Amino acid sequence: MRRQVGLAGYGLSGRIIHRSLIRSLPEDFELAAVAAGSRGAEARAENPGARVVETAEELFRLPGLDLAVIATPSGLHAAHARAALEAGLAVVLEKPLASDLPEAEGLLEASGKAGLTVAVFHNRRWDADFRTLRNLLRDDRLGDVREAEIRWEKFRPSVQDRWKERPGPGSGALWDLGPHLFDQANLLFGPFDWVQADVAALRPGARTDDWFHVLLGAGTRRVVLHAGSQAPRPDFHFRVHGSRATFRTFGEDPQEARLRAGGAPGESGWGTLPGAGLLSFPDGREERVDLTGGDWREFYRALAADLDGRGPGPVEPAGALDTLRLMEAARTSSESGRRILLE
Repeated sequence: MRRQVGLAGYGLSGRIIHRSLIRSLPEDFELAAVAAGSRGAEARAENPGARVVETAEELFRLPGLDLAVIATPSGLHAAHARAALEAGLAVVLEKPLASDLPEAEGLLEASGKAGLTVAVFHNRRWDADFRTLRNLLRDDRLGDVREAEIRWEKFRPSVQDRWKERPGPGSGALWDLGPHLFDQANLLFGPFDWVQADVAALRPGARTDDWFHVLLGAGTRRVVLHAGSQAPRPDFHFRVHGSRATFRTFGEDPQEARLRAGGAPGESGWGTLPGAGLLSFPDGREERVDLTGGDWREFYRALAADLDGRGPGPVEPAGALDTLRLMEAARTSSESGRRILLE
């Protein structure tokens, strides 16, 4: 079944990522309408035949839609998702699921009562480095893992005037980059027993957090999550120490950069980073590893299967809640200066 999609939000996430992925799967989805805010003229020019409105609320009232893709600012996610559910639409919701845990739990409860899917777009589950690492762990190539680190560093030394860097619900690095790191860590190494974190605003003029350092404990295993905005030459992304080998990855999954440059999902070399992984062994040997398998279209393929009753959805609701629960614990830990035990 080809579902009619309404896209709410026409910034980077909506225009560059979701629009491209939806258009790459024409057998399953058709972009039928866009809520573009002040970018209406741009949306009309780029989506001939699609209805273009200004607000998400107008979008949800349009007849004939099956699915709402919500790529609005984070603080609006839960409210917009609820409005879409009330209009009888299944929902794809950009991360994070909500601004806080009670809001998220209420949203998923509403989804269950309506019998409609809410799929959180944890697209980094389909990154090349994450999928390569997950395969190595599945095949026991690294042995017993007691220490791991996931870093996401950028070089953005100046504060920008954008909603992610203005005070408000869902803004700041913890709520922007945190969903990716916490979700990946939980899938690979969770569940965790406790969280200890430091969340801070380090750049001059910063009005929201732009740096965090989080330690997660699971028995004798320790996992570090780190993000910052002042690294001109970011180092590894994943570093995992096992009893048989250490695995490191370098560089960022190329899908977003290729979409920004006008590339199309699935073109030659899509979702691969040749030689960007490194296995190091106790005897001193090293082995370069190609990072492969990155494909964000898999999220939408799994969504289509779920909506058709052919398979599970792309992101389980419990997993999205676990991610938010860890983020809230990290924020509480930083504010209180203490380790937070998880139930």
